[in-house]
Amino acid sequence: MDQQRKATIIHEIKYWKDNHLLPEHYCDFLLALYTEGTGPVTDELDDLLQPEPASSDDTLAMLMPHLFGLLMLSVVPLMLSGLFLLEFSTIIEVAFVMGAIVVVSLFYLLSRHIKILTVSYSRALYFISLVLAGLYLSGTLAIPFFYRTMVLVFMIIAGVSVGIIKKDRWLLLVSGLMIVLGIIGLFI
Repeated sequence: MDQQRKATIIHEIKYWKDNHLLPEHYCDFLLALYTEGTGPVTDELDDLLQPEPASSDDTLAMLMPHLFGLLMLSVVPLMLSGLFLLEFSTIIEVAFVMGAIVVVSLFYLLSRHIKILTVSYSRALYFISLVLAGLYLSGTLAIPFFYRTMVLVFMIIAGVSVGIIKKDRWLLLVSGLMIVLGIIGLFI
């Protein structure tokens, strides 16, 4: 057994002993077993437990999926912000929204198939992007309130259904928030 693993186990046994999680004689037996009978555990083994400083590559590898998720989430809102600020014809606006959905769909597929980009909430981010795009597109139709309500109800039903089927807590959370916001929106 490597020293790091052995030191971790010994540290845990000491914790159990100090906090009376196991009877003291059990802890003494386990300590004798893992220290190979060399006696009391010294602080030298505790030094082995000190975490090594994370390298910048490790930090970047840990942040990469979250940064990718943030990029995935920001595509549609940034595009919609541009459409709100600039005047375009309806056909061009629809083309921009559909292009943004294609880009977000590609991001979603990448996040599902490339391990370093995988995060547990990528489906929820994709769902938020679809909802935003659907609400924007429904606003360009003749009766915006009716069509936005229909889009919102459909997306909530789809989000809850997929969340239950896939056991996706993030998607269920986002769908629940949409329900709450939809109800608040009806009364305001």
